[in-house]
Amino acid sequence: PAAAPAPAGMSSLLFGDPASGDRAYVSAVSLINERRWPEALAALDEAGRAVGPHPDILTYRGYVLRRMGQLDAAETWYRAALAIAPDHRGATEYYGELKVLRGDLDGAKVMLARLEKSCVYGCPEVEELRRWIDAGGQPL
Repeated sequence: PAAAPAPAGMSSLLFGDPASGDRAYVSAVSLINERRWPEALAALDEAGRAVGPHPDILTYRGYVLRRMGQLDAAETWYRAALAIAPDHRGATEYYGELKVLRGDLDGAKVMLARLEKSCVYGCPEVEELRRWIDAGGQPL
């Protein structure tokens, strides 16, 4: 995918300290695991304000939005993460899953190939995306 600038609302400047960013990020991951999507977005916003546009934060933001059914917004965040870190395995996997949800199996296979190239000895992201593709867009 082509590189994309950071979405509106995500500054490239540091406005906090790393410790507060770490706390917000850990809180966001916990909220994601609990499927508390709106609270997770708020925690990711806080982490982003503290540390700037980190690809993990951008990726999780896309993941949460995708889980909330906001596929266009999710794609924006995945593309922003990949613009910063083109080999980010999480963003690549989740972007591939989004493509599967949209019925774009060819696009998902492109993402899978990217993962396979960066995971020479295999990685869980490859296996997970392969499962999504093999399911043919059906919910897992």
